[in-house]
Amino acid sequence: MPIKRLLSILSIIMVSQFLQAQTSYSIKTGYTIAWPDYGDASLPADAETEVNGYNISLLIYKKLSSSISIGLEPG
Repeated sequence: MPIKRLLSILSIIMVSQFLQAQTSYSIKTGYTIAWPDYGDASLPADAETEVNGYNISLLIYKKLSSSISIGLEPG
């Protein structure tokens, strides 16, 4: 298991232990299509310049007052 994934899971578990009422949980997903700009750099003829991929994030927010919340979004 990659270290980043392990740290994300541990941080979610640790934070969720301290959260009480007035918390909200959600999942955010998406798909990325990007074409980076390499400026004047010369690229090989077979270079792939598109970046495509799926994203998923877990959102945890704790309400501090009627207009302020603090959150954690590991993704």
